[in-house]
Amino acid sequence: MVITFVSGINIGPDTGTGHNIYLISGSFPTLIDARVGRLEHFGAVCAALAETQWWTVLFVALISIPYVVVFAMGLWNNDLMSAMPKGYANPELLISPRELNRRLGDAAPPTLVDLRQAEVFAQGHLPGAVNLDLFGISLIDTSPAPLDAFLWMIAHLLVIRGVSAERTVVVYDGQSGIRAARAFWFLELFGHPDPRLLDGGVSAWLRQGLTTTTETVSPRKGRWDVSRVDARLATWNDVATRLGRDDVVILDTRSDDEYYGSHVRAKRGGAIPGAVHIEWSQNLDGEGAFKAAVDLQALYTDSGVTDDLEVVSYCQGGYRAAHSYLALRLLGYPRVRNYIGSWKEWGDRKDLPIIQPQR
Repeated sequence: MVITFVSGINIGPDTGTGHNIYLISGSFPTLIDARVGRLEHFGAVCAALAETQWWTVLFVALISIPYVVVFAMGLWNNDLMSAMPKGYANPELLISPRELNRRLGDAAPPTLVDLRQAEVFAQGHLPGAVNLDLFGISLIDTSPAPLDAFLWMIAHLLVIRGVSAERTVVVYDGQSGIRAARAFWFLELFGHPDPRLLDGGVSAWLRQGLTTTTETVSPRKGRWDVSRVDARLATWNDVATRLGRDDVVILDTRSDDEYYGSHVRAKRGGAIPGAVHIEWSQNLDGEGAFKAAVDLQALYTDSGVTDDLEVVSYCQGGYRAAHSYLALRLLGYPRVRNYIGSWKEWGDRKDLPIIQPQR
């Protein structure tokens, strides 16, 4: 039997059993990435250890103690990674699957709002969740009267689906997606004291081995005196009066084709003058969760979107813009607005200026 580190240093003799034990050396994240503990031939390893000298077995046992502790804690792969902090200034805006699962057993568990399509919700959702598909309910005129009517309607829908001021609200999507992000933004706009987004969404929930259900609940109307935090909202007029200001950056979160005007989704194609283009999907890692703070900060700072500026995000209808709004809120940016009318309103109005960026 050969007992060896990954680096190739032999620490035990060849017993002729044909079994090899590889002890992973390196940093703790390396240990997790290597999926230590998932030995496919554990029985063979034990038999091999029984045939070797006592001091080798003792050595293996001693250096294995930290790995056994990790295994006992149940912090393997995604479990551990989801438990590790991402370095946000405002980490309380997100909730991990494990934390949410624990809190569902509380006397006053969070209100869960599933923003996916009704047919997807019906196939399986988090226990106790209610469905509220707001996709497609958009505003294309942010003048005072239509804006007030639209926001009253959204607030009413949230309340009748059970949102109350005294209880945490967790919104979720298939991943950390734009549907949930827009609902999160609405909750912050309306002054809810504790809105959160399930980081990684249903996909992350399932990766943690947590269960979904097809059972439905009938929501009770919530108790919430809805207000409005106007500093989180931008109208067409807010954007127009900020063009050219050194203390403001307009953030275009759309796709490349939309930004450059080759994919036209309004009466005109192009972009708002002076806008910085960072597509919303760059906020996410490969598993659909928000990137760590260091990666998000580099993404925005390198493009000139810094926390000393007021940031006004926009897309087509305020969905992707809400996603980048949340990313910047996680980083602690103090002044972030979502232009809810976005390009559909701006591009349709011929009295508002546009540019045609060049690739």
